[in-house]
Amino acid sequence: MATREEIIEIIDAFLENRITQREAYDWASEELHKTPYCEDSAGALFTFVGSYVSEEVMERPLKEQLLLDKEVLIHGVPCPHNELGKTVEAYWQAFTPWEKIVLCQIKITESGERVLELMEETWGGDQLFHEHVPLPIKNEQGPPLTQEEVWEKRDTYWSGDITAEEFLQWVIDHLQRKSAVKAYRALLLMYWRLRRQDESFAPEYIEGETAEM
Repeated sequence: MATREEIIEIIDAFLENRITQREAYDWASEELHKTPYCEDSAGALFTFVGSYVSEEVMERPLKEQLLLDKEVLIHGVPCPHNELGKTVEAYWQAFTPWEKIVLCQIKITESGERVLELMEETWGGDQLFHEHVPLPIKNEQGPPLTQEEVWEKRDTYWSGDITAEEFLQWVIDHLQRKSAVKAYRALLLMYWRLRRQDESFAPEYIEGETAEM
């Protein structure tokens, strides 16, 4: 697996026209097979590998995207995927270089307590928000919750038929149920939006996953 330093060197070489786009593409294609997708470095490799699509369908010009990827590599971001199935049950993460990072996750503490953790910090590392909420599993049985049902409940909230407090409690209730495991990612996103309604932003990078339970 290529190191961050090696990928940054390739980015710089391409931006400074010391290597061609084809050379960068070939190198990234080879390294991508060795790199877990959750690693920060995977983003830049994907950028190179996908660089031959038309710029009309790209969100931004290639060199501009590579500058963002380089910033991620230099700065580093939390990678909860590494703890998935160990101390982390599920997570939803979003960030934008030079702006901020949001991480909302269900984790097991050292004492064995299941908690819902929400962290938000600036790109420079200053903490904007942090909370731990106990989240014990309920033994109630019920039909599995789908992601589509989460969006339907969100729409009910947006239409004014339920309050923010009612929607938040609904989200927490379902995060305490294993029958809702397939919708955990959507629920974590909704939890962050409800808890930080005035602090929303448009993230450049979004990821999330739930462990097999």
